[in-house]
Amino acid sequence: MQTRPWSDRELRKLGSCLKHDRPIPDALPHYGEVMIWYNDLAAEVQKSIASLDWASLLGPRPPDVTSRGKTRDTLVQKLRRQEDVPLHLVQDIAGVRFEADMTLDEQDAVAVAIAGLFGLPADSSAIKDMREAHHSGYRAVHIWLQLEGRVEIQIRTQLQGEWANMYERASDVFGRDIRYGALPIDGTARKIVEAVQQMSYEKVATSEYQRNEMHLLQLGVEESDLLPGSPPSIIDKTDIRDRLTALQARSAEVQRELRAQIGLLENEFARLRKGEDH
Repeated sequence: MQTRPWSDRELRKLGSCLKHDRPIPDALPHYGEVMIWYNDLAAEVQKSIASLDWASLLGPRPPDVTSRGKTRDTLVQKLRRQEDVPLHLVQDIAGVRFEADMTLDEQDAVAVAIAGLFGLPADSSAIKDMREAHHSGYRAVHIWLQLEGRVEIQIRTQLQGEWANMYERASDVFGRDIRYGALPIDGTARKIVEAVQQMSYEKVATSEYQRNEMHLLQLGVEESDLLPGSPPSIIDKTDIRDRLTALQARSAEVQRELRAQIGLLENEFARLRKGEDH
């Protein structure tokens, strides 16, 4: 990876100019050049992640690996919101996103594999599990890389990603601060935002936990079949498989229904935003 051409001090000063909306002196790096460099860094990380053999972990469910840089507006907002964080320490100035149809355990395994790719141990503090603590409904696993520049890798299941995209549309309507713990003052708007957050923590999370447990049960049945000389079970394994198959089909249907609800909400928020723009 290319060496970063600017010092921490230069980037700190550039960030201060952006934060306070001051003219940027010629002696400092140009904002566009800095963002091009970080975008290239994110693209390098993306390429490295995409090159791994994900079929061995996810089977016939290929991941979608993308990269992006922050826009000027979102970067300035972050610098103002986190006043003590200088530009060169903004963790997600370069970002990579990994999304796949996977269980929660597979999501953990993906995080460990990506961390190992960059020389981090499985128990590294750079792996941030954001699926349990309250993050305004947002659920994912992040990895914070400290390379020549900082890169944030977001690892999300498809459901987590679809919910997050919908919530982005909600923030266009109710204000971007809802992504950081704030709630609308208007009572009706507040109830809508809280309901959307609860959808993530209750319906989406519960559905994912159930799918994960069923996947573990399926693996247990398959592994027991492979054990040589294993004693016959009192319970008919065929019956277990049939019931498990039925549960998995119902779980898949629940997830499809959730996706449909999330899609409807996303379209509604987009429609409301379009109405505001006009």
